[in-house]
Amino acid sequence: MEVKLSDEQADLVQSVRGLLGRHRSSSPAPGPAEADLSALAALETAGFTDIIASGGSAVDAVLVIEEAASKAPGAPVGARVLVGPLVADRDLPPVIGLADRPAGAVTRFAPHADAFLVLAGEDARLADRAAAEIHPLRSRWGYPVARVTVSGGEPLGPESGATLLNAWRIALAAEVGALMQAATLHASQYVTVRHQFGKPIGALQSIQHRLARAYVLSQGTKWLARRAAWDTTDTVAASAAACYGAEGIREVISTTQQVCGAIGITDEFGLTAYTARLAMLQTELGGAIAHARALAHTRWDERVNR
Repeated sequence: MEVKLSDEQADLVQSVRGLLGRHRSSSPAPGPAEADLSALAALETAGFTDIIASGGSAVDAVLVIEEAASKAPGAPVGARVLVGPLVADRDLPPVIGLADRPAGAVTRFAPHADAFLVLAGEDARLADRAAAEIHPLRSRWGYPVARVTVSGGEPLGPESGATLLNAWRIALAAEVGALMQAATLHASQYVTVRHQFGKPIGALQSIQHRLARAYVLSQGTKWLARRAAWDTTDTVAASAAACYGAEGIREVISTTQQVCGAIGITDEFGLTAYTARLAMLQTELGGAIAHARALAHTRWDERVNR
């Protein structure tokens, strides 16, 4: 795998970035706990949500997820662009909820979901909205969420549960990496204009070091997600990407919020558009501990089978 983007991938990134930039200039960003359905619609109209069906790779889909998380962090893109196409080989509705169990799953974007991909043991199921009981929850986690119970649903075949888990972890890592990068860049811009004792606080080496480390965590997560997307059957790579990202979230939130001070917790400042969402992603699919266990279990099984 080349550790750089191809010319075509670089063009893809620029195209998605330009599209979302134009969209945002004419459509106000929703609040930190709201879904950005208009941004999803813009991506769908331009054909980016069907990038895999159009012959693109899973890595290309990850690049779309990254740009969406950075420019339209409330858009339900990961499930539609990457997870759904990898798990269910069929036309999919715009908004897909990902549920980690059939009963009682706290699910992002569930209040708006047209269908649900459900992890049911070793199997995955696809269920439409009519087959789900949806109980919206009040939240400051950064996403509209609901507790979902799905009855029935269409089984998606042998090993579909493992396919769903891998794809979900890759999409999760891509989203986390992009959100961490966006939060770090937002904070970095602020510390260049916030003066104390006659100079920008960004001139302080301690702040530079913390933001540099936050940026490294974001880049590490993004590249691990891209590597996992290069081979979506590699459970070790998918688990490692999700684990690394989930482990880094706490430090990135702490760093960016602290260097921005009290203004950082106001929605008007914009940092919470990233950090509030990171706070929920930190726990998705069981969080870093669950990802680490999956990684260790896969490694252990490989040793036994040698």
